This record gives sequence, C-alpha cells and structure tokens, in this order.
Amino acid sequence: MVKIQVMQPGDNGIIMKTVNGGNNWVYQNSNSSVNLNSVFCYYPHNVFAVGDSGTILNITNGGAQWITQSSGTSNRLISVLFTSPST
Repeated sequence: MVKIQVMQPGDNGIIMKTVNGGNNWVYQNSNSSVNLNSVFCYYPHNVFAVGDSGTILNITNGGAQWITQSSGTSNRLISVLFTSPST
C-alpha cells in the first residue's frame, strides 16, 4: 500500500512518499511551489493534495505525475477528505 504525506507547511510543494509504512520516505516532484496543507489518499493510487492559493493537486498513478486542478478560488485550502471515489 502506498502512503503519501505532505511535509510541514512552508515546504514549497514538497511531497514525500512511503511504500513501507513510513520506515523510508522519498521526495516527489509536485510541479508546484505553493505550500501544501493536506493530503488524502482514497485508494493507493488516487491521491489529492490541497494548499495555498486554492491549489489542488492529484495523482492516479502512484505519484509519477501530479496534475494541477482548478479550485475556482485563490483562498488557502487547508483540508481535503473524500467519502468515496466519486464524492
């Protein structure tokens, strides 16, 4: 199972990933330089991260390529949560 975690706010878009329960972490390129504040993994390969300036990033391939999505706001997004793959 893939677990992905955002580093402390202020880390300019840095995302870290573990595939062994947190024993080892590797950096991923989010293609963003804004502060990321929250990440949610619904399935191991369907992950969303949110942050400052209305930033929404998501991946569907385990972190190989983060994609920026429009949020319609420039406000700071502080949390993300899904109850199902479509909600």
